[in-house]
Amino acid sequence: MNGEQKPAAMSLRWIALCCSAAIAFAAGGLMFFRAHHEIHAKETAHFLRTIAASKAAELAAWVQDQKDDALALQNSSAFLEPLAHHLVGDEMALPKPLQDLLRYVAVSHDVDDVVPLDREGRVRFSLSGRRGVPPEGLEGLREALRTGLQVMTDMHIDPRTESGCLDVAVPIVGGGSSTQPVGGALLVTRASRFIDPMTQAWPVPSATGEVLLVQREEDEVVVLNALRHKPDAALRPRFPLSRQDLPAVMAARGQSGVVHGADYRGVPVTAAITAVKGPPWFLIATMDRQEAEAKSRILSFSIIGHILGFGALLAALVFLAHQSARKAHSERLYHAESELRRSLARQSDVLQALSEAVIATDAQGRVDVWNLEAEKRTEWPAQEVQGKPLSQILTVRDERKNRVDEGLWGLARRRRRTKGDETVFVQTRSGRNVPVGLRVSTPKGASEGVDAYILCLRDQSQEWLSRKIQEIRLDLLERSETQGVDQILPQTLRAVADLPESSEGFYAALGSSGSTVQRVHWSENVPKKFCDAPLSQGHHDFKKAPLWADAA
Repeated sequence: MNGEQKPAAMSLRWIALCCSAAIAFAAGGLMFFRAHHEIHAKETAHFLRTIAASKAAELAAWVQDQKDDALALQNSSAFLEPLAHHLVGDEMALPKPLQDLLRYVAVSHDVDDVVPLDREGRVRFSLSGRRGVPPEGLEGLREALRTGLQVMTDMHIDPRTESGCLDVAVPIVGGGSSTQPVGGALLVTRASRFIDPMTQAWPVPSATGEVLLVQREEDEVVVLNALRHKPDAALRPRFPLSRQDLPAVMAARGQSGVVHGADYRGVPVTAAITAVKGPPWFLIATMDRQEAEAKSRILSFSIIGHILGFGALLAALVFLAHQSARKAHSERLYHAESELRRSLARQSDVLQALSEAVIATDAQGRVDVWNLEAEKRTEWPAQEVQGKPLSQILTVRDERKNRVDEGLWGLARRRRRTKGDETVFVQTRSGRNVPVGLRVSTPKGASEGVDAYILCLRDQSQEWLSRKIQEIRLDLLERSETQGVDQILPQTLRAVADLPESSEGFYAALGSSGSTVQRVHWSENVPKKFCDAPLSQGHHDFKKAPLWADAA
């Protein structure tokens, strides 16, 4: 092979290599696209099933809560007895105390109206002023009177508010030994207050994601919630069971899981169907198929562009460029890390030099930073508290020496949005209670998701002691105008004993003979800590009071 043929052969080999690489690249791209399309379809199905199951569980819990409230009222004599006494009488007007009771029931159980009815179904009172109840309510009342149990009605339209309502009928049993219901009470809840916000909430941004709540009524399927594209259509859209392409009809016919069909707009959708535990409802989470498959289409276009735009030679060049870029990026990272370390070292030096105790914790209250002043104030070395929960290290007490249950960590979380210092007593490792001024801050830019807390503890021992002594002096001066020495002295001893580093005190008067003591007085803390004997009212010989003898 001569010198002219060598370049040609090399070119052919490079062409063959590039073609082979392009074919392999195209085949791999096609396989990757198919695999990714299947994975994305499974992810979409799992996502919709998760939403449907979560919403169904939330809805079932709400329905059960309505039933539990009705059961609690049925078992409440404070609710049943006054209503039963009124319902057996002929007086239609409800007394004012009973009206107040029903308002309290409506507020405490989060219902929109409480309607007492007699056995004939006549309305005795209504918080909203209604004079009658819909057929669903009357049917629920009759069933409750027949069975003696609370009965939940089907969802229906309230003609007064033109919104979906759910009623629970509670039988009212007469007093004494009678078990015969004398009437009932309807707990009326405007279901759209809970159902519409719950069904309209979608966990991630979506242009077409929607939740439907439906139930079957004979040969039709009724939508119970407000639709995303028809927000005023609650309980009005009805679809015949013959429209088998609708996910709502599929649900009414007993299908569950992930299905494909068309929604009420005629748009192809992917949907997940699940039944709601309790009521005869089905919950459907849907998403337009166009949106669900958007990522797959984008990927297909990307693969075609890569097949047309890249070859083996270009891949090699890109690889070399990538290596060069990685090298440059690694150098930049190295310099940035070095500068960061120097900055952190300077900040650490400044932190250790501060005259205030500084403690930093993570979002769970575990200690990250504990400067030298914090070691001095709390008597806890930094190496022993690193990574430990702050609530296990420091105990907080108020000015009366009572322990604060929420602790320093709880105070920090509560005060992270307040300015100024709060005086608290922090118990050191040796058990001393030190008054400090607590100031809390969070890293700049932190929002609801706070991931760190910074606590500054300023020593307020002298300030607190000066203020406390001044308060004691003023208090004793005021008491001295109305109280005698026998009253003032115990109060003085108690006040002095409450000061930090103070001893407990007590005193006795020396008898005129010099050999007896009489009328012992001591502070309130002495019986608690040292001696629980009552105050002596007589005279004692020194032999029976050696402590007094030594003092005398």
